[in-house]
Amino acid sequence: MKKYRRRGGTKHKLNKMDSYKARNLYDYWFSNYPGIKNPSDINTSDKFEFANEIGWVKLSLMQAARKAGYEFTRWDHWKEVYCDEV
Repeated sequence: MKKYRRRGGTKHKLNKMDSYKARNLYDYWFSNYPGIKNPSDINTSDKFEFANEIGWVKLSLMQAARKAGYEFTRWDHWKEVYCDEV
């Protein structure tokens, strides 16, 4: 039987430790840049500097968490925590 891959990647969940690390990275991002969405998409100078600061391996972990669909990768998850800073 032929196996088909879904387009746009797969939704593999991260292991517990990687999930914890990714969550901390997103917390760090949204605490310093509240309201700026998707830090793993490097399309501004702030995001590029952040990627250089944390390193490309950690950035790829953040991208994997985003592709897996974790709620903590979205600004709406952190809005209540950092809403007074926006």
